[in-house]
Amino acid sequence: MTDHKAGLMIHENRAFVERAAWYAVCVINVSAAIDRQRRIISDEIGTGTACTWEGQRLILTARHVVGKAQPKDVEFLLRVGEAIDWDSKGRTGFASKVSLPIEKIIRSDDEDLAAIVLKPDGLENFNIRFCELPNKLARSRTTKKDGVLFLIGYPSDQTFEVSELRTHNAETKFIACVPNVLTGAIATSS
Repeated sequence: MTDHKAGLMIHENRAFVERAAWYAVCVINVSAAIDRQRRIISDEIGTGTACTWEGQRLILTARHVVGKAQPKDVEFLLRVGEAIDWDSKGRTGFASKVSLPIEKIIRSDDEDLAAIVLKPDGLENFNIRFCELPNKLARSRTTKKDGVLFLIGYPSDQTFEVSELRTHNAETKFIACVPNVLTGAIATSS
C-alpha cells in the first residue's frame, strides 16, 4: 500500500488521524431535551477536545453542546482501544458513557464556546490524552496555502438508536455515534 504515492499519503493521513483522535471526545448532555408532556428525556451530543492549559485539564466544546447543563448532567464517550479499527465496516467498538470528574463548566458570553474544567485527580483510569496548550498551537497565524485539514467529531446528525427502555412513567432512548473523520483541502480565498 505504501509503494504508491497515493498509498503513502493514505498511510501518513491515517497516522495523523490516529494521533489526533486521542484528544477527541464525545460530550453527552444527558438531560438536554426534556419533553414533559410526552415523558421523554433524551441526550444531546457534541464533540470536545481534551486539552491542558497552564496545568489545568479541560474539555473544550461548543456552548450549545453543554447548554445549561450542570456537571452532573455531562458524560462522555472516550476512545476505544489503542488504535482505530480502519477495517471496521460500521458500528463496532462502542465505549460506554463515563463520568469524568468535573469541577465546573465555563461558558463564553459572546461566542459558542465552553470549557469543561476537570478536577485534577481521578483521570488516570480513563482512555484519554490531553493536548498541551499553548505548546501545540501554530507558531504563526498564517494559514498554509495548500494541504489538508482533518476534523474529528461526533456529529449529532449521525447518531442512531441502539436500544429503548419503557417504564410506566417514561421512555428512554439510548443512542450511539461513531466518530467521523472529515478531510478537506485548504483553499485560498480570492
